[in-house]
Amino acid sequence: MDLAKKTGHMRYAGSVNLSEETFGAVAHDVTLSAISAGFKNVVLMCDHGGKAQSQLDQVAKAMNAEWSPQGIHVYYIPDLYFKEKDVMKEHLKKLGIPEDRHAGTDDTSELKYVDKMVNGNSSKWVHSDNLVKGREGDGSGVDGDQTKATLALGKFFTDAKVSFAVNQIKASIAAGK
Repeated sequence: MDLAKKTGHMRYAGSVNLSEETFGAVAHDVTLSAISAGFKNVVLMCDHGGKAQSQLDQVAKAMNAEWSPQGIHVYYIPDLYFKEKDVMKEHLKKLGIPEDRHAGTDDTSELKYVDKMVNGNSSKWVHSDNLVKGREGDGSGVDGDQTKATLALGKFFTDAKVSFAVNQIKASIAAGK
């Protein structure tokens, strides 16, 4: 990893990066830990695009090749990310809110919603006076409009993620894949 190059999501302030190999190794070891703890069904999913999704798919396939003969299954669930992103883009378009790329309306709305679920009315993670309308390269780490974030949007997007994930998990388990 060339630390001087600010490519991919590293071009946004506050980002942390793992190489593909490291991310895959972490996913592998977490899966192995779950299997060692006695889980018969392990679900791999993440809310990040790019190579992270393909890494989880590869880990699930490799772990299934090794463990499925023993009745243990590892499921990769891409719908959490891909289908929700499609819903988000369509919904923001209907509302006249431009699609953002990083830490904008959708991400901030979800974080506001989860913050309220966890911390009640005492927001600890999102402070409205710190929200910005940022663009890539301005140093904010934001490429989108955080000021358009709402609890209602956060609930809508979070519910979509949960629904897609649960439905795909149920279908995968039923199909034995």
